[in-house]
Amino acid sequence: SDSSFGSHQVMPYQTLYADSATYNFGATAFAHTPPTGFKALNTANLPAPTVTDPSDFFTAKTLVNGGTPNTSFDTGLDSIGLIMAKRTDDTGGWEWIDIARGANALLQTNNNDDEVGKSGLSFSGGTFNITTTLNLGQANTSHIVYSLKAGGSPSTLAVDSISSGVPSIASSVSAASHGGFSVGTYTGDGGTSAKTVRHGLSRKPSWVIVKMRSGSGTQTWTTWQENIYAGDSDGYIILSDIAAPTDGASFNGVDVTDEVFSVGNDATNQDGDTFCFWAFAKTPGLIGSGKYIGGGSVFPTIVIDDGASGFKPAWLMIRRIDAGDEWVVFDSTANPHNNAEKYVSMSYNDAQRTNAAAKVDLFSNGFRPTVNHARVNSGTYIYLAFAENPFGGDGVAQAKAR
Repeated sequence: SDSSFGSHQVMPYQTLYADSATYNFGATAFAHTPPTGFKALNTANLPAPTVTDPSDFFTAKTLVNGGTPNTSFDTGLDSIGLIMAKRTDDTGGWEWIDIARGANALLQTNNNDDEVGKSGLSFSGGTFNITTTLNLGQANTSHIVYSLKAGGSPSTLAVDSISSGVPSIASSVSAASHGGFSVGTYTGDGGTSAKTVRHGLSRKPSWVIVKMRSGSGTQTWTTWQENIYAGDSDGYIILSDIAAPTDGASFNGVDVTDEVFSVGNDATNQDGDTFCFWAFAKTPGLIGSGKYIGGGSVFPTIVIDDGASGFKPAWLMIRRIDAGDEWVVFDSTANPHNNAEKYVSMSYNDAQRTNAAAKVDLFSNGFRPTVNHARVNSGTYIYLAFAENPFGGDGVAQAKAR
C-alpha cells in the first residue's frame, strides 16, 4: 500500500503469516528496496523546516523578584526584537517593549493609552536591563516574559508605489532573518485616504497588529488576521478588547501582500499621528496561524499551520471571532504537562488564571481544546502560535509528546 506523507510518498512493507501482518515503517531496514520516490514513514523524512531551533528566535521564561528586585532579565536570545511581559501572581498590565520604538517606550494591550516613556531601560544583546519603573522590576512579584528576536536596529523602507498603484508610507522596520516577524513604526499622513505600509517581511503576513503611539486619532490595537473575513481586506479585530470582529476602513480595502499592508482611517493613518506595528507570517518550525471551528462536546485536534508539518507550541494565543470573548494565551512554561489550564488574557490585566475552565492540550504538532468552553471550543476561532520544537524534518529531532 502507499500513502502521502507531507510532500513525500511513503510505502510501509507488509508480509503476511496466517492471520498476522507485519508493518515496517522504517524503524529497521526494509527487507526489499522501496520503489523510487518512496520513503520510510518517519518524521526525519519530512523536509527540514525554515527554523530548526525555535529557541534562537522565541523564548518564554519566568522572572521572580524577591524583596530586592532583579535589575536585568536574560531572554536567552542573542538580541531582542520584542518583549511581551505579564505579571502572573496578581494584577498588573501587559508590557510591550521593542527594538523599533526603543527600550524606554511602553505600550499595554490591556488598555488603549498612548505610549508611555520610561527611563533607565536598555537592551544589551539578549539582556533586558530593567528598573522599578516597570511592573517587571517591582519587588516581590512574579512574571511571564515572552521574547522574540527581530533583525537588530530598524532600517527605513522608503515611500514607493507597490500595491495597486497605492503609495506607501515610509516605515522604519526591524525584520527577523527568517522573514516571518517584523516590528516597525510609521507616521500617518492621510486620514481616511487609502495608503500602504511596507512591513519588511519576505512573504505575506498572516497577522498585522497596529497601535497608535501618540496623537489625536483612535488608539486601539487594531488587528488584521487573514482568516477573520475570507477575501475581505477590511476585516479587523481589537487586541485590547473582547468585542467580535468588525468590517471597516482601518485596513482600507487594499490587499495585504508580501510587501505591504493597507491603512486608511484615524486608527491606522491619522495625519501626523505616530504608529507602530508587528507583523507575523507563517514560518515552518517557528510561527503558525490559522482558524478552526470548535466542536462543543467534541474536541477537535488542530495541526498548527506553519506552512509545513506543524510544531509543538511554546506559546499559543486563541481568540473567538464569531462572538466577543477574551484573548487567551497558553504557554508550555506555565503548563509543562497536559491539560494546559493556566493562561493569561491579552486584553486584561488580571493575574494568571490557574485551573481555568478554558483548557487545551499541547501536542507535538498542534493543540486540542479539551473542554466545551466559549473561549476555546464552542464557536469559530483564530490562533497565533510560536514553536518550542518543530514536528520533524531532515536532521531535526522530532518534537516529543508532553
